[in-house]
Amino acid sequence: MQTALDISYHNIAKSQAAENANRARVAVLEKIDRRLSSCRVRVARRAYHVNQLIPPAVRIELRIPGLESVVVSHEPDENAQSYRSPDLQEAIDSAFTLAEQSLRDLKIIHATNLDIAERADLGFLGEVCEVYPLQDFGYLVRHDGSRLYFHRDAIVAGDFDYLVSGAQAFYVEDNTADGPIAVKVWVRQTGH
Repeated sequence: MQTALDISYHNIAKSQAAENANRARVAVLEKIDRRLSSCRVRVARRAYHVNQLIPPAVRIELRIPGLESVVVSHEPDENAQSYRSPDLQEAIDSAFTLAEQSLRDLKIIHATNLDIAERADLGFLGEVCEVYPLQDFGYLVRHDGSRLYFHRDAIVAGDFDYLVSGAQAFYVEDNTADGPIAVKVWVRQTGH
């Protein structure tokens, strides 16, 4: 990961066992998708019941270039509050099982989008030549050497915030009143 793992505990004592379990499960997430750039884990005891503790909630926020933050959480339900003793390990396992499945699903979607762009006649291969992150747009060098405008929202695969000049991209263009623009852009992965 590009950013150090961030684990925090709220209204619950931090234990070495919980810390080790979180770190081990994050290592599994990194194996599932190498693009994982950051991970935040929040373990919280939300409330106390008169006779017993309510099971803890575990929230996991993942950042993968090309996507908004992926958030999964294990929230104790009514039955768990009434009939089960609070089990931190179970809450951690449940949250990470959800996160692992979400990453697998997103990886399939990402691969499918790139595969469609590469195999189908949906676009041309170009190259990013300029990116203006604060203004949410950039330019591609088209197959004929001319520049083609694209907006942040046109990115189908890849991450606008991590785009650099020279990155290869497939694109679909459309003619507008202001001239041609790229309406869909698939940035090729560089294998980093």
